[in-house]
Order: sequence, then structure tokens, then C-alpha cells
Amino acid sequence: MKRRNKKYFTLIELLFVIAILVILIGISWVAGTKVLRNQTIKKTKAEIFLLTDAIRQYKDRFDAYPPEANDKTLNFAAYLSKMQPGDNNWPNSIHCTE
Repeated sequence: MKRRNKKYFTLIELLFVIAILVILIGISWVAGTKVLRNQTIKKTKAEIFLLTDAIRQYKDRFDAYPPEANDKTLNFAAYLSKMQPGDNNWPNSIHCTE
């Protein structure tokens, strides 16, 4: 039997490498989107907390809510004032309804 020198990859080997790369890219894509979504959720929670804190500070300083506040804003601020960061339902349970 003749023994051939292998100087290049076969089609099966190339397909196998491509399949492994596709699997790795898929796994990293899913992990990356989860990280981005979690960062967005954390950023939104922090912004809600900062806005709530700003409304509380305004009320403490001027003994009233900001003049642009309407009933919805006041109800929302009152709802948030009962909640604290770290509660199980904060702010996942906040639903603004029309």
C-alpha cells in the first residue's frame, strides 16, 4: 500500500471545525445577550431609584412634590416610597397603567 503525504485538510475535517466554531459562537452569543439584558435591567433599576430619591429630597426640602407632578406621578412616587431597593418585588412589580 502506498502511503500518501497529507498536505491539506479533508472536507470532513473542515466541516467539523466549522461546526465547533458555530457552536462556540452560539454559546457566546446567548451569554452575551444575557449579560447585556441584565446590565440594562440594573441600569433601569438604578435610574428609578435615583428618580425616586430625587422626588423624596424635593419633597423634604420644599414640603411638596414638584409642580409638574400630576396624579399619576404622585401615585407612582408614593408607591415607590413604600418600597426599598433589595425587596423581592422592587422594581419588577412596578406596572404603570393608563
